[in-house]
Amino acid sequence: MRSVERVSKPFYLGSIIGGLLTGLALLVIFYVPLYSGFTDLRFSDPLTLVSKARWEVFVLGLILLLYAVVILWMLLYKAWEAIQPGHPRTTPGKAIGYMFIPFYNYYWVFQAWWGFARDYNSYVRQNGVTHFRLSEGLFLAPPILTVVGAVPVVGYFTWIGSLVVLFIVANSLCDAINHLSRTELVYQPAWAETQPFSAPSASTEPATVSSYSYPSRTELPQEPALVISRPLSAPSMQAKLVVMQKGEEGREFTITGEEAAIGRWDSDAGAFPDIDLSEDDPNFYISRHHARIFVKGGRYFIEDLGSTNKTVINKINKLNPHSPVELKNGDEVIVGKTFLKFVIEY
Repeated sequence: MRSVERVSKPFYLGSIIGGLLTGLALLVIFYVPLYSGFTDLRFSDPLTLVSKARWEVFVLGLILLLYAVVILWMLLYKAWEAIQPGHPRTTPGKAIGYMFIPFYNYYWVFQAWWGFARDYNSYVRQNGVTHFRLSEGLFLAPPILTVVGAVPVVGYFTWIGSLVVLFIVANSLCDAINHLSRTELVYQPAWAETQPFSAPSASTEPATVSSYSYPSRTELPQEPALVISRPLSAPSMQAKLVVMQKGEEGREFTITGEEAAIGRWDSDAGAFPDIDLSEDDPNFYISRHHARIFVKGGRYFIEDLGSTNKTVINKINKLNPHSPVELKNGDEVIVGKTFLKFVIEY
């Protein structure tokens, strides 16, 4: 299992909020004498003393602001690093680095902040943790304030709101990281239980329980921490997804393990699905992390992972996000606008 190192909340919150407030205060002190008309007062006047040292004040203010921003980025980097075993949409380095790309960063800031909250909640949910969640609405606020802050004149009115939101978000990031540091999580499907695994059986009788049991945590690979995957036990049935094109069968994807992710391959976004439908989706209707098929109790289930263009079964059953539905042999599965047929072979 991959361990998560605790972060010091007093250090990060003190550095971020203290640096921002002090830096902004020093910049105000620098600019006030320039525009107040009082720079000709007697030397003993405090404003005159400030004006004499105003460039030092300006530089110090910028350094403190830069320090606060770097510490905030460090905290966000650690947060993304903590959920990497869950295969999130991006890596820590990309989450921070892409925010330096001009114009593109106005899009990416939503992925770095709001996307983190969504991926974090998905990660802890998949591990059966129900008592801690991040507010996705709260993490949507920083990117919105960033975009609004770029608007001339209007942006000045977002400063106070931005400081308050950053304090709350930074506090939530610390809590999220520290929660993972004291919770032993092994990334596995949300349906996975600690009892032995039941292999799919061709019989109509309830599947018999095999002798397989989960490996102990000490036996799990330390780096990287991946999804626990085991081959199906014999006697078994094999499932596959077949791409349907104008009623004719096309490419086939065999499902050989307990779980198969469906989506579009995108290395930049950290999307590496087992069933990559990029070739069959030229117009990008399929999400990078669109859906997954998994085995439970000898039966196959499909779960939509919050995709943009949804997952539909047999043209009538539109799946709700994160609500698994059982698949039957011959079911038609529509992801985005790509038609698939689910087939079980005995």
